[in-house]
Amino acid sequence: MLISVQQVQHVLKAYAQQKAVEPAWERSGQAPFTAGNQELQELKRLVSQIPEVREERVEALKRAIKTGVYNRSGEEIAEKMICRSLVDSLL
Repeated sequence: MLISVQQVQHVLKAYAQQKAVEPAWERSGQAPFTAGNQELQELKRLVSQIPEVREERVEALKRAIKTGVYNRSGEEIAEKMICRSLVDSLL
């Protein structure tokens, strides 16, 4: 799955906000596992429906590479690798 720079920034911002505010259940020592369980299950179901490989994107990239139109700098590639690594370490 590809992750854009904007998505990485959004995740980092959300992560920072989450860390800044301590939920009440953390202060009490009791986690509301049952309250969010249905939401979690629904999110898992929705995510499982997303295809792992976007065939149309793969085909478009193959055509661009074959025709010589797809050109990315080393800096762009490094930026994507770092962003994905940051997101992976947070998740």
